[in-house]
Amino acid sequence: MARTITTSPAERPRVLVLTGSYLPGVRAGGPVRSMQNLLTQLGHEVQFDLVTLDRDLGDATPYPNIEHRAWNQVGGQRVRYVPPGLRGLLERWRILRETPYDLLYLHSFFHVSNTTWSLALRAAGLIARRPVLLAPRGEFSPGALGLNAGKKRLFLQLIQATGLMKDVTFQATSATEQDDIRRMFPRAAVVYAPNLIAPPEDLFRPPRAPGPLRIAFVGRVNRMKNLDYALRVLQGVQTPVHLKLVGSREDEAYWAECEALLATLPDTVQVEVVGHVPPEDVRDIFLWSDVLLLPTLGENFGHVIAEALLAGSIPVISDRTPWQDLEARGSGFTIPLDQPERFTAVLGDLGTSPALLERTALGAAAYGRELAVDRQGLEQNRALFKVS
Repeated sequence: MARTITTSPAERPRVLVLTGSYLPGVRAGGPVRSMQNLLTQLGHEVQFDLVTLDRDLGDATPYPNIEHRAWNQVGGQRVRYVPPGLRGLLERWRILRETPYDLLYLHSFFHVSNTTWSLALRAAGLIARRPVLLAPRGEFSPGALGLNAGKKRLFLQLIQATGLMKDVTFQATSATEQDDIRRMFPRAAVVYAPNLIAPPEDLFRPPRAPGPLRIAFVGRVNRMKNLDYALRVLQGVQTPVHLKLVGSREDEAYWAECEALLATLPDTVQVEVVGHVPPEDVRDIFLWSDVLLLPTLGENFGHVIAEALLAGSIPVISDRTPWQDLEARGSGFTIPLDQPERFTAVLGDLGTSPALLERTALGAAAYGRELAVDRQGLEQNRALFKVS
């Protein structure tokens, strides 16, 4: 998968990216896909050098077939894999000192080893004071801040007191995130550039066979994705349902709570626990499913929502994502979390009305085709890296 390279890339704007997880990692979900899509579409114009952890989210051992303390070639870009702990901090410091770059691109506000450490070194004059672009990736949303709220509030207060964010530019990927960032840092410079989706492939969605409503829940099993809420919603659905639960178990205690709820579902709900699937296989899940059910507490973007639309699977989601126009487009349903009965009613309607199901699925696929040719979003991302 990876090989060490020693040749210098062609002269292009050079962006040094510090991100918590990247390929071959998959368990971090959306952030990995966001970065992969960006590199796929702009990597020929910008030299991205990535620094990331040497293991997947939750793993105790490094990836096989990578070179430590060396640049690896991954998908046309250079990637440096660093270990956790003190060794990783020292390795990052050396990379920040020795690697030429025009812009430092930090992913995650709360990532101490990447963001806080880099900004502290910069403030102390231990690395060059280059421009910094920070993408919080939805971490300032009310839903995200509500998890471990006390620790995050204290961390924010400490960072604000130190002045580390002075002259840092924030990237917002939605209008809602712009507001979230300005609420935390009213004087900060904020630029808007949306997440990019993967270039579309030719997808064949087979004609729907008769049978129960096919629902996919796709996401890591943690409180943020709100699986327990989805299961409670399904307790009231009377129409036959085939539910697939797709995603790795990130929180075993939370999964135990969900297992208890699974036992309370009516006999009309057939449940298939799929677990983790490779990202390239998620599209097959959506080609199978009629509905993506995702009552999330918050999504910075929601790559699975875009992937569902591309496959013609109908998103039935919470109002805590940027996808607020689904119903206006006839392509899905965005429902406030304080209306669980409406989730239940919508799923019931989709399960009993073939005409509604077909009409909304066609609307979802049409929206997906429109997303796939979003030239404006590409230009906005391109503008981020025009370093003078």
